[in-house]
Amino acid sequence: MPVNFWNDRKTRVGAALAFIFIVVLMGGGSRGDIMSLPLLRGLAVLFAAYAVMVAPPSSIAAVRVPLILLGGLALLGAIQLLPLPHWLWSNLPYRDLIAAVDKSVFGQPDMWRALSLAPGRTWNMLLSLTVPLAALLLFAAVNRDDHGQLLYGVVGAMALSMLVGIGQLAQGSGSGLYLYRITNEDSMVGLFANRNHHAMALAVGVIIAGTLLARLRGQRKPAALPMLMLVLGIVVAAILVLAIGSRGGLLVLCVAIAAAWYQLIWTYDTPAPTGRQAKPTRNRNELLATSLRFIPLMVLPVLAAIFLFSPQNNSVRRLVTESTVESQRAEALPTLMELASQHWLLGSGFGSFDPLFRMVEPDRMLRPNYLNQAHNDWLQWVIEGGMPAILLFAVLIVWLLRLVLGNGSTRMNWRNPGSDVRFALLVGLVIMGLGSIGDYPLRVPSVQMLMICLIALAARARSATAPVPRS
Repeated sequence: MPVNFWNDRKTRVGAALAFIFIVVLMGGGSRGDIMSLPLLRGLAVLFAAYAVMVAPPSSIAAVRVPLILLGGLALLGAIQLLPLPHWLWSNLPYRDLIAAVDKSVFGQPDMWRALSLAPGRTWNMLLSLTVPLAALLLFAAVNRDDHGQLLYGVVGAMALSMLVGIGQLAQGSGSGLYLYRITNEDSMVGLFANRNHHAMALAVGVIIAGTLLARLRGQRKPAALPMLMLVLGIVVAAILVLAIGSRGGLLVLCVAIAAAWYQLIWTYDTPAPTGRQAKPTRNRNELLATSLRFIPLMVLPVLAAIFLFSPQNNSVRRLVTESTVESQRAEALPTLMELASQHWLLGSGFGSFDPLFRMVEPDRMLRPNYLNQAHNDWLQWVIEGGMPAILLFAVLIVWLLRLVLGNGSTRMNWRNPGSDVRFALLVGLVIMGLGSIGDYPLRVPSVQMLMICLIALAARARSATAPVPRS
C-alpha cells in the first residue's frame, strides 16, 4: 500500500467518519464502569496518533487554543493526583473525616494524600480526554471542502440512533436494543444510556441538518432528495424528542428548530447563485419563504396537542408533572451551592462528586435513588475543579465567542447566516449550556464528539477565510 494513501484526502475523511460512528456506538454513557470505554479510548489514541501524522500544520494551528486547553485540563487533573503534605491536605474541606479514619483504622495520623477525594475517578477523567483529543485532531485534519461530509456523517449517526430508539419503542423495555446496563429502560434512549442526552444530541443534529439544508439551497442545482431526507429527519427527530420524555430535551429542541428555521428562511430572500437556471418565478420563491415562516406556527401546536393527550410518558406530559428524581435534584440544590462555596478555590477533584455528596447528603434526601452527578454541570465544574477549572473555562468561552463572532472579513452575517457552521456551533453551545443546568450532557463521549466536530470545522473555516497578514 503506497505511503501517500494514509495522507490521502479521502482517507482522512474516511477516518473521521469512522471515528464518528465508533464514538456514537461505544460512547453513549458517562459512567466510568462502562465496558466499552477502555476499547473506545484505546482506539481514540490510535486515531489521534494517525491525525498527528497526517494533519497539515495549518490545521493544527487552527485548533491550537482548544488543544492547549485540553492539555491544561489534563495538567490540572494530574496535579489533583499529586500527594500533599498532611498539614496542607488535612486543612481542606471534609478531609478531617478521612484523617480520623487514617488515624484510628490505619494508625497513620500523618498520611500524605492527593487533593482529589476520589483519585481513581480523577484518573478516569484523564483517560476520558483521549476521545475529545482524537476528535479535535481528526476533524481539524479534514480538508475544508470536505466538511460537508462530516456534517452528513453526524446527521447519519443521529439517524441511526433514532432508528434504534424506534426499535426500543416497538419492542418495549425488555428489548435487547438497550446498549447499557444502567439506562432509562422505559424511554427511547437510542444509542445512549440516558434519555436526556439522547434528546440533546438529536437537538444538535437538528441544527446541523438545518445548516446542510441552507448549504444545499445555496447550490446552483439543489438536490431534491437530500433536502427531502434532511427535512424528514428534522420532523422525525422532533417527534421522537417529544416522545422520549425529556423536558430538557424538549426545551433545547425548540431552540434548535427555531434556529434551523431562521437559518433557512433567509436563503429564500437572497438572490439565486450565479449560473443557476432560475426557472421558479419570484412569486413562487416568495410563496416558499412565506410557507417556511408559518410552518412552525402550524405544526408545533398540533404535535404538542397530540402528545399532551396521549397516554404515553412523553416530554409534554412531563412538563406538568414532577417526578421523584426531579424533586430530589431540586432538593439537592442548596447542598450543591454550599459545596461550590467551600471548594471554589482548589476543587475536590474531577470525578469526586459522588463520594463527596454522600459525605454531606442531608438525612431527608436518603432514598433508593442517588445522585451520581450533580445534574447541574455548571456547579459541578466549580465543585470538582475550583478556580483553575473556572479560569480554563473562561478562556474557552472567550475563544469561542471570538470564533463565532469573528471580525472584519470573517464577521458572521447575522441577517443571513446561511450555511455558516459557526451559527450551528453557537446554537449547539446554547443547547449544551441550557442542558447543563439540569444535566451533564458534555460528560458523554458521543456528545463531546458532536460539539468538538462543530468547533473544529468552525475553526478551520475561519482560518481558511482569515486575511493573510502583511509581511
